[in-house]
Amino acid sequence: MRYIISIVIAIVLMQMAYYVLANMNEATYSFTTATIVGIIVGVLAIAIGESTVSEEDA
Repeated sequence: MRYIISIVIAIVLMQMAYYVLANMNEATYSFTTATIVGIIVGVLAIAIGESTVSEEDA
């Protein structure tokens, strides 16, 4: 469940950042591109979190 929530939060945050940056640069906003980037960022965040912290460290 925590993986699903992590990916959803990453998608929402990336949507916000992509929207703001697109408006600042006067570029077009693409929902699909922002969603794909959000999924990639979410998966990378999960992979980094799982590889760096072990149960003994917590």
